[in-house]
Amino acid sequence: MEDVKKIQVISFMNAFSEGVSGGDAAFIEVFKRINLKNHLILTSSLGEKLCRQMGLDAQFVLTTREREFGSVMITYALRIIVGSVQAFFLPIPNVIYVSSDILPDVIPAICLKIKASVMRRKVIVFQKFFHLNQKSRFISYYMQLISIKLMNLYADRVSTCSSISAGVIQHLGVKEDLVKINHLGVDDELISESEPLNEVFDAVFIGRLHESKGIFDIVPVWQKIVDKLPNATLGVVGMADRVFKETFECQIRKEQLEKNIKFLGYHAGKDAYAYLKSSKVFFFPSHEEGFGIVLAEAMTAGSAVVAYDLEVYKETFGSSIYTAKCFDYSDFADKVLCLLQDENLRLNIVSRAKEIAKKFTWSNCAKREYREISKTYTNKIKLSPSEVMKATKKS
Repeated sequence: MEDVKKIQVISFMNAFSEGVSGGDAAFIEVFKRINLKNHLILTSSLGEKLCRQMGLDAQFVLTTREREFGSVMITYALRIIVGSVQAFFLPIPNVIYVSSDILPDVIPAICLKIKASVMRRKVIVFQKFFHLNQKSRFISYYMQLISIKLMNLYADRVSTCSSISAGVIQHLGVKEDLVKINHLGVDDELISESEPLNEVFDAVFIGRLHESKGIFDIVPVWQKIVDKLPNATLGVVGMADRVFKETFECQIRKEQLEKNIKFLGYHAGKDAYAYLKSSKVFFFPSHEEGFGIVLAEAMTAGSAVVAYDLEVYKETFGSSIYTAKCFDYSDFADKVLCLLQDENLRLNIVSRAKEIAKKFTWSNCAKREYREISKTYTNKIKLSPSEVMKATKKS
């Protein structure tokens, strides 16, 4: 099998906005461990900063150079245009790796493949897909549908993180033989090295402060918990734009929960894991997930997880997390209260979760990704019958 570490890979991480999404984390953690010798990444200055902060060493070609992420539509439109132009001036690699199904990644990658086709150079496109956004996120949902339709035309492999996500894109027309599943992971070594804080929380939320992550469910659910446990504390860790943050803080003030809900700002790595290790319950009312990396991190750190009963969790985590009826505030609060009031139940779930979480490490994920890239590349570069005949005549 061809050693993919010796060939050139150009990756597209041009859709990075702020915070760290599961897709961003997966891309960086996987390629840190594959450790390519010849890796070029097309991204923004914000994307390069994140890669370097998280320890990914590569060459970078930058599309936009903003210091803060502003308007999504304007920024993404600019990145698509600049990235597409730059793609025609990039060297033709052996592998084009598309880190998300978002158009600022997809369209420039297609441009690079077009260039390779025109120059009759063999190249594979390895496309990532995590989950389909809800229809309520109108623009991003329909942009995703465009990307999914394009996958059949340009991708040699579509790698997704669950059978649920695989089924979604196959239902939308992606050929079954293009799709492979690779479960994501956690940095189990870094979690093990992290130390708990002096302050202990009854529960902690960690994630992007966005409607899709259920941030507007937090206050009404925690209000029901405080009705039963007046001193219950929830720490909220994450990054948000100004509008989401102000709306969330207004909710807290309106319900007079300032002493019960503490906004802790953005933390990553050991700092974030310290909060998980200082919390009895991991409180995660997300409305949509492709896998749930942060749940696996909480399980590894020893925090009992309560989440909505999303279909994907059944495949990955099973009975190792405590689930509530989807978007039912009362049921979610009841599940949290059960764990806070029954120490034996909580410890039983923590023990079961730690065992399940051992399967989900970035090292294992990177090995599977490496094998699939290598296999796809090897199959693609095999000579066709006509090429074999030409080679024979020349010899």
